[in-house]
Amino acid sequence: MISLENSLIEGLPEGEIDGHDFGSGEFNIFIRTNNPLKSFERLKKILESDEMLDNVRAAYRDVESEEYTVVWPTSLRDFKVL
Repeated sequence: MISLENSLIEGLPEGEIDGHDFGSGEFNIFIRTNNPLKSFERLKKILESDEMLDNVRAAYRDVESEEYTVVWPTSLRDFKVL
């Protein structure tokens, strides 16, 4: 997972990795960016090339909010960090 995180850092010129955690059967990477949709489109290419995209769920929220907006997969309706 560390090599994936390093690849994401390299592919993220307008954002920053803000941390990660493991637990409850999942691995979370937290990213700070002013443009979450554009950032995900860039990172999506990295995830596809590493054959990780099928295992990814992505969402964003305002720093002041607890409610997430789902980005990926598009069919996902509910998102929460466990």
